[in-house]
Amino acid sequence: ITDNSIKAQVRASYFGGTDRSGANARMDVALTGVDNATLQAITDQAYASFLAQLALAGRDVVPQSELQAFLSQVEVASGAPYTKEVTLGYGKQTGVAFSPTGMPLWFTHVDPVWGDKGPFKQHNTRSFATASEQLQAILVNPLIVVDFAQMSSSGNRSGFLAREAEVGATLAMSVGAFSSNITRAEKAHSGIVTKGDDATVSLQQPIVSEIGFATLEKLKEEDNSGAKGIFDAIGKGMGLANAGGPARSKSANAANTNNQAYSEAATDALARATGTFAGWFRKYPAN
Repeated sequence: ITDNSIKAQVRASYFGGTDRSGANARMDVALTGVDNATLQAITDQAYASFLAQLALAGRDVVPQSELQAFLSQVEVASGAPYTKEVTLGYGKQTGVAFSPTGMPLWFTHVDPVWGDKGPFKQHNTRSFATASEQLQAILVNPLIVVDFAQMSSSGNRSGFLAREAEVGATLAMSVGAFSSNITRAEKAHSGIVTKGDDATVSLQQPIVSEIGFATLEKLKEEDNSGAKGIFDAIGKGMGLANAGGPARSKSANAANTNNQAYSEAATDALARATGTFAGWFRKYPAN
């Protein structure tokens, strides 16, 4: 993730002679000080670490050379690098995606948030099952989201219940999302597993690193509290409640870091996440 944005709202209300005009708040946090070469290096390190963790879990890993037939015919994501903005809950995120060096970046139709494939674009998904049958191996394709900030929002509330809209951010490196297909196809027909196992796993809560890596700097802040107070006072004298309209606030912030500090924290969070996934293969050994 390179940019985070969060919003909160209190809806205007009127009941029993009480008029509340509502409130809106927004906070933006941009990551600064990290270049794409570093993000690629972090990806490569995470991949190498995952392979080592699988080996420690007692699994033999198919050499990358044996995957080339499959990788050569997947539908590759466009963009150099691939970048996407998504809306999640009360916030928005912008992310840039990398695959290990020497491997194409590709998504399946079950990656609807960050991927580029709609529900009817199932070529990669079906190729995945076919490749599992041909290789006689379990195939996984982890999609891992590394986030630098934990954003908070009071949400969308009624003026009956709240007066203020509240947003916030805490800098903490985490794997905020982790999902993967797990496909073991003894037999596949038209890209569908007819004998074997085919499932999707996903992370239920973030995996957070305790390593500090950045400082939060406020770049710009805007609010209408002064003007609202004046107009509210004038309106009150004229018998008009909340003449200043809803309370509004907005801030732009930067998470200032550098390549080394970011790499240390991101690598730690990724190792924890892939280690947890590899532990699943240790818990359920091959027969």
